[in-house]
Amino acid sequence: MWCPVVARYYSRPFPGSRHQMIASQFAVLVSVCPPDSRHPDSESCHREMRLAEFLNVPLVNPGSRHDARYLIGYNGVGRLELSYCMDSTPKPLQVNLSSRRNARGRDPLLRAIGSGCREIVDGTAGLGVDAAHLAAAGYRITAVEEHPLLHALLADGLLHCGDTELASRLNLVLADTIEWLGNLDYKVDTVYLDPMYPPRPGSALSRKGIRLLQEIIPYCPDRDRQMLEVARCRAVRRVVVKRPRHAEPLLPGKSGETKGKLVRFDIYPPVPSSII
Repeated sequence: MWCPVVARYYSRPFPGSRHQMIASQFAVLVSVCPPDSRHPDSESCHREMRLAEFLNVPLVNPGSRHDARYLIGYNGVGRLELSYCMDSTPKPLQVNLSSRRNARGRDPLLRAIGSGCREIVDGTAGLGVDAAHLAAAGYRITAVEEHPLLHALLADGLLHCGDTELASRLNLVLADTIEWLGNLDYKVDTVYLDPMYPPRPGSALSRKGIRLLQEIIPYCPDRDRQMLEVARCRAVRRVVVKRPRHAEPLLPGKSGETKGKLVRFDIYPPVPSSII
C-alpha cells in the first residue's frame, strides 16, 4: 500500500541543485510505505524512507490532505513512477531507457556527434531519452543530472533496463554540470547539451515528460550559455547543442549543424580554457 510523501513549498532548493526556484515553486508528492508497528523491518518501507530523505521531503499518512502537484512512489512491481496530480485521469511517468534505432546516416543526432567519438558527456540528462539513444548506438555515456527527482527516476530506469548492453554503457552522475565540468582535471571527448527553451503556443509540450522538465527546471538562457562555454573548454572534439529547428543558436561560433523535422543540432568546436 502506498503512503504519500509531500514536498511542500521550501524556501531552498533540493540537495544538489543550484536552481533556487525548483522547490520553492512546486509541490511534489512522493508515494511511500513507511515502517509501522506491523512491519517494522520491511525493506520496502526503508527504501521509501531513504527516497524521502534523498528528496528532502516529509512523510504523511495515506489519505492526508495535501496540495501537491506531483506524486512519486514505487508501484506494485517496484518501479519508481511519477504522476501529475492535476490530471483527471493520471497516467504515471516512468523512465524506460530504450532507443529508436535509426540508421546512422539518417539520424541527425548521430551525424552531429560523429563516428570518431566514443565517449560522451550528456550534461543535461533529464529523462535520459537522448543518453539512452546514444548508448544504444555504441557510445559510452556519462549522463549528468543535478535534480535529485530526475536522478532518482533515471537510476530506477537504469536498474530496470532490459537492454544490458545499453545499461553497461551508461553511467549516471548527480551533479551540477557547470561545476562538474569545471572541476574535471581531464578533457572529455564530446559534450552533448539539450538546454531548456520556452514552450511555444500550440506545440506538443503537454507531454508529461516535457511538462515535468519545464516545471522543475527553470528556463535560464544565461546559465545555459555559461554551460556551453565551460563545455567547450572541456571537450576535445566538439560540443553538440540541441535546439528547436528555427531557434537562434545558443551562442555564436558554431562550426556546423544537422537538422531533423523539429530540432536542430548545433556543433561547436572546442576552445582553449584561456579564451573564455
